[in-house]
Amino acid sequence: GVVLAEQALKAEQDEHGKTREALQDLQTSLNEKAVELEAVRATYDKNLKDLDGKLKGAEKAFAKERTDLQDQVKLVETQKGDIIKGKDLKIADQMQQLDAARAKIGALEAEKAALLKIIRDLKSPGGTASELAMRQADGKIIKVVADKDICYISIGKEANVKPGLPLSVYPAKKGIPATGEGLARLLVRNVYPTTSECRIVSGKVDAISEGDLVANLVFSPTRTYRFVIEGEFDLYGEGRTAPEGAQKVRRLIESLGGKVENEVSITTDYVIVGEKPPFPPKPREDAPRVAWAAYKAAKAQYDHYFAIEGRAAALAIPVLNTNRFLAFSGFVPKRRLQD
Repeated sequence: GVVLAEQALKAEQDEHGKTREALQDLQTSLNEKAVELEAVRATYDKNLKDLDGKLKGAEKAFAKERTDLQDQVKLVETQKGDIIKGKDLKIADQMQQLDAARAKIGALEAEKAALLKIIRDLKSPGGTASELAMRQADGKIIKVVADKDICYISIGKEANVKPGLPLSVYPAKKGIPATGEGLARLLVRNVYPTTSECRIVSGKVDAISEGDLVANLVFSPTRTYRFVIEGEFDLYGEGRTAPEGAQKVRRLIESLGGKVENEVSITTDYVIVGEKPPFPPKPREDAPRVAWAAYKAAKAQYDHYFAIEGRAAALAIPVLNTNRFLAFSGFVPKRRLQD
């Protein structure tokens, strides 16, 4: 019994020893955890302190910015009256400059009108120099060979006549009318020193006779006439313009010694205009870009045509349409001859 009791006591002592070791291990672990927790708490406290410092800095910066803005608002409100007054002075100065510019434009317009009047007066009386030249004959018919549709005129090489020169025939008693329409049209075929042989290309042969006048407004043995050509031309009487019409008019003028210029000036003698361009309809706002481009091109052509006519009228320069030009020049386009 004693042995058993000793054994039981020893077993209990061993169990207490194990428990005590377990408690010691647990205490050691708790101590380590406490150290770790203290390190975490210290880090947290440091971060919290840093964030608090940043927050205070932001609040201070915001307060300063708000104060600065309030000061600027006060300054603007204080200076608002001066700013408005300064603007009023600037506007008043600009209005004075505008009035001065308008006065200058008015003076220039008056000067322009006076110059145009001087130009018109110089070209009068009895019409402009160009109008008078249109009504002057270049020569006369000296012989008609009716059965061969030819005639002879009183000007030749000495007057700088060349084969191919077209001429209109006018009655000697009535002279050259304002329309330019004559009795017949001729084409110089052979040129001699003081005379030329012409073919009668239109009109009745028996309507012309010796002594009748011949003329071409482009032709001159002594000077160069200056022309401006504008628009598209119906040279063949077809009721529609031909793309090559303007070029044919230009080539004819240049072949006869005339000069074609781009713009009307006080030195321009004649303005030759084709068909009046129609006023182009304006596209819708949402129309394609190509439609707007076509409209702008047509509008520019329309404006330029009437600007040319207006400029010519202001300078008292004769303006001839297609029919008058053909009549005064005696020119008959080849297609019309073929027809």
